Amino acid sequence: MISGDKVKLREKRLADAADDYAWLTDAELAALDAAPLPTTTFPQYLAAYTSDLRYP
Repeated sequence: MISGDKVKLREKRLADAADDYAWLTDAELAALDAAPLPTTTFPQYLAAYTSDLRYP
């Protein structure tokens, strides 16, 4: 974990997957990030997310 006066950053956890997916699939946030909306379903995203955590 990296800590500062106002922020604490930690490694991602499997429990973060639902929040990450919600952020990625939010049209307004995607537009602000200049990113396309993903075409994957949550189960597909979760499988990739799990793999990324297991094999960084």
